[in-house]
Amino acid sequence: MPKGKQPNPNIEIRGIGEGISESKLTSLGANSSRVPSTKTNREMRTKGQVAVNMEFSMQILQLSESAKQVDSVAMLRDAFKQYLELCNEYGIQPSNMSAYSALGIDLKKAKLWAAGKAGREKAELMQFVNQFLAMSRETSIMSGTISPQVGQFMQKNFDGLSDAPIEIAEERDLLGDKPSAEDIIDRYESLPDEE
Repeated sequence: MPKGKQPNPNIEIRGIGEGISESKLTSLGANSSRVPSTKTNREMRTKGQVAVNMEFSMQILQLSESAKQVDSVAMLRDAFKQYLELCNEYGIQPSNMSAYSALGIDLKKAKLWAAGKAGREKAELMQFVNQFLAMSRETSIMSGTISPQVGQFMQKNFDGLSDAPIEIAEERDLLGDKPSAEDIIDRYESLPDEE
């Protein structure tokens, strides 16, 4: 970064909430009883991690109830953005299951959406969500926020990665191809008889 230039804290994630007017943002907020928190990370740490996790989960459930009432992909993108803001606010690593819950769906429905069973727009939304979560997970592994063992487990189960290429075993005879009886007869028929 050039000297003297500060990062812009107001950078928005590209593709999230695109094309949503302020009135639509308010309408999703009107369905939600979530009130923006003014807590600092220090205040949350003093409460204990269990209490923070519980409060975070309750916020996700409220967001989930709001998201279930809409069918607009733009509104679902906004729900995902709100989910990411909650993760940042509570200092919690984004994860697939809580992200799906914030969208008002479960793992089974997320897989159906990703397979295109609910239309192209929802398939693209799930591709974006899963790609974002995979990038976040990989960054957390590389920075040490998530242990490599847990990260590898999550990457294998959610991101489709594996340790080694998949090998397909095929049956082969170590002695080579077996000649047929006719080939053997033809090969040895021309030999002279021994006396």
